Amino acid sequence: MEYLRTTVNSNELSTLFNLPQGLRNRDVEVIILPVENKTNEKLLAHSARGSLKKYANTALIPEEKGAWQNAVEKKYADS
Repeated sequence: MEYLRTTVNSNELSTLFNLPQGLRNRDVEVIILPVENKTNEKLLAHSARGSLKKYANTALIPEEKGAWQNAVEKKYADS
């Protein structure tokens, strides 16, 4: 990866950047790095959505809507 690292007087940067008072009128180090390409990262990231579909029991899908409520009622029915 290419980069640039140099020391310059902050007065040269004052036209480009709004420098804090503590950095004005003194030498500062400037490091320039390329921005990573975000599109490559998105291509590498895969979604896990649907990866367990092959294990789904289609006969139980209609029962999913009330599954949590039924489980709680069954567990605490005697309480």
